[in-house]
Amino acid sequence: MKKPNFLKQAWLSFRRSPALTQNLAQTIILAFFGFYLAASFLVSGLVAGELIREFFPGKDVLGMAGAFLIYYFPIDILTRYFMQKFPTMSIKPYLLLPVSKGSMIHYLLRRSLFSFYSFLPLFLTVPFFFVEVLPNASGTETIGFIALVLGIIFSSNYISFWISKASDLNNWFSTILLVVLFTFLFLEFKGITSFFPSLETAGSAFFSTPLLWIIPFAIGGLVYLYLFSYFKKFLTIEQEAKKDSYLPNVSLGFFSRFGRAGKLMDLELRLLLRSKRARSYLLVSVAFLFFPLVMAFDEEAGGEFYYLLFGLFMSGMIALNHGQLMLSWNSLHFDLLLSRGNTIRDIFRAKYYILALSCIITWLLTIPYLFADPQIVAFCTALVFINTSFSIYAYMVLASYNSMRIDPNEGGALNMSGFGAAHYLIGLPIVAFPFIVYYGGKFAFGETGGLLSLLVVGVLGTIFHQQVIDACVKLFTTNRYKISAAFRKE
Repeated sequence: MKKPNFLKQAWLSFRRSPALTQNLAQTIILAFFGFYLAASFLVSGLVAGELIREFFPGKDVLGMAGAFLIYYFPIDILTRYFMQKFPTMSIKPYLLLPVSKGSMIHYLLRRSLFSFYSFLPLFLTVPFFFVEVLPNASGTETIGFIALVLGIIFSSNYISFWISKASDLNNWFSTILLVVLFTFLFLEFKGITSFFPSLETAGSAFFSTPLLWIIPFAIGGLVYLYLFSYFKKFLTIEQEAKKDSYLPNVSLGFFSRFGRAGKLMDLELRLLLRSKRARSYLLVSVAFLFFPLVMAFDEEAGGEFYYLLFGLFMSGMIALNHGQLMLSWNSLHFDLLLSRGNTIRDIFRAKYYILALSCIITWLLTIPYLFADPQIVAFCTALVFINTSFSIYAYMVLASYNSMRIDPNEGGALNMSGFGAAHYLIGLPIVAFPFIVYYGGKFAFGETGGLLSLLVVGVLGTIFHQQVIDACVKLFTTNRYKISAAFRKE
């Protein structure tokens, strides 16, 4: 059989995909966001030399540029891990054909390199190269600068690919790597320690020492070979058909004692822990618990606005992230779910209780902030009930009206499949509602009155959750055929 043109077939698949035109508003928003980032990087690259001279007087511009590039390396790895969608599923159709497995894997790995996140640093470094490096640096330093930029792009792509794949096999391993990277950035950001002097020395040495140029390419090459070996060993029909079960020996049957809704809660918990996309959302949600440590809540950043905003997210980020795709998580097997005797009401009850429980757990994790700033815990306590009522209800209504098919194993915390314009618009009332309640209560009764207003409204809203679930069930029944048809679309 003639070797297929993978690139041409990938382009045809992209062009013929109904998702390209189904969500025009989403496509426009993402295109605008990408254009904005590229333009910002381009302008920054043009003025980067002047900014270095202004903020680091007396320092070597090229050496500081090298320090910033090395500093950007862990940031790029984290950005790619959470945002980049690695093409791990695109070669499934070829597994039944007499096509060389090696050629498929090489295509898979090479394709991952040509993403938006690989080109983004070039918008910053190419203008800087022509404005600062080319006119002022020696020939050796010029080549060294090019080698460092390309080496960082090459190695960070495959390292983040490796961490992403490692999270499928051993979640603790990838978590430890991510924690190390976050710790490095946090210590530098808070000024607890400074790596910049060492990075400046390393950057200058790299530019002037040709022997060092091979280091980032060697790191990326080794990871590339490891990924190639891994895919060649495990990429089979049987392996791809197996369910993701990185917790095969862990029993998650705690809620099944509470009836049919409890069994569905167990299924939802398994999805939270085993789905790659859901786990990415979970990591992002947990990261929000550390926002007060990053912000330090000094006098400039400690106003009511920040307490309300971070209290809302800290006590309910898991519910907000997971709830925005409430029914879409089950879109691949939704018909089967209903055929097993489960009613729409059972499904909505299970969704509500698992999300409300996540709010309570994240609220408990904020209690240690009592020793740092009691106001944080006070606002989180009031806002946790807003999240267990109004915030979850908003996504239940959205799910009853407009849900789309997704693949839960498509990685990336910022993967936009399954999102429509309504998902972006629903965030406005979710954020605005607690502000309106708080400032209304504060205007009438003072600051304590604002907090009590949030608490009373949230508790009352939570008490009537059964009535809201019934209303959402009726709304879903009205739209069930439209939603079911959307779930069946490939």
